[in-house]
Amino acid sequence: MEEPIEAPPVPVDPPWVGAVMAAASPHPPEVQAVLDEQNQGDMAKVARNFRMAYAATVTLHDAEGEAIHTIRYGRMPKGDVRGLCRGLARDVTAMRAHAAAE
Repeated sequence: MEEPIEAPPVPVDPPWVGAVMAAASPHPPEVQAVLDEQNQGDMAKVARNFRMAYAATVTLHDAEGEAIHTIRYGRMPKGDVRGLCRGLARDVTAMRAHAAAE
């Protein structure tokens, strides 16, 4: 995500991620050249921060194994990921209970 540099940094990664990134080898020269070019001019007014969006799906199949419906779940970065997991588990549990009752 591109965010204004004026925005205060928001630490989202666990501490071990910083250590891994610090120990990582530098970019190859051709990659570094592209990164340097992107950070010039107007593009230098933004910071590129990696944020992780979360997604999950549940697909229902018929007796022959053909997909008949897919339920999609998603959360934006900084979203309620545990809520996504609870909702997914609750929906699957309800569907399995319904199927067992038939």
